[in-house]
Amino acid sequence: YSDDAIADEYEPYDAEEYGDDCYWVVVEGKSMEPDFYTGDKVLVKKDIQPSPGDFVIALADGKKEVTFKKYRPRGFDSQGREYVELVPSNPDFPIIDSRHMPFTICGVALERKQKLR
Repeated sequence: YSDDAIADEYEPYDAEEYGDDCYWVVVEGKSMEPDFYTGDKVLVKKDIQPSPGDFVIALADGKKEVTFKKYRPRGFDSQGREYVELVPSNPDFPIIDSRHMPFTICGVALERKQKLR
């Protein structure tokens, strides 16, 4: 999922409003179009619990690349474990199901900077 987001850019943000545990990522790839495009910058806050419909940065277990998707809780599996999906905006990309590909949420998107030209 290396085509989804990178965390190499630095942008200032309002630490008084959001706290110190935030970082910017730059969206790459087409999985979140038309909601987000390559080059959009997203401010992400670490260590908060996502709510249904939030956009999140996630890291698949055993991988080094992160992905940027919409967070969608789905309920509980047959063993009583909660599971969630990471949903792309672009229907040409697969939904990531935590039952089949475990992942860790690295942060929740709070704000976006979008380049217009």
